[in-house]
Amino acid sequence: MSEREHEQIDRALREAFTEPVPRLSADFDRKLEKRLHSGRLSSGARLALTLYVFAALVGTIWAVRSVPLLWLAVGFAVLVPASFAWALHRVERRPSPES
Repeated sequence: MSEREHEQIDRALREAFTEPVPRLSADFDRKLEKRLHSGRLSSGARLALTLYVFAALVGTIWAVRSVPLLWLAVGFAVLVPASFAWALHRVERRPSPES
């Protein structure tokens, strides 16, 4: 680096260290928690989720139309409890908002 670049970096560092340290507002955590974890879906989000579920069901029924019923029952009996256990494991690992 040239001498001029060193001087520019030194000047920028001096200016950065003389300015006050930025701080978040006192209620920042509360506002962020409220925004990220609001428990209700908007009507548009609810409609989009309903349409997605309907499309997924139609697509799944069409995709498995030629699979024997026994294989569907076995897959259902294995995958539903496995997905439920996975979901419970994720919920248990989630840190509490108090910490």
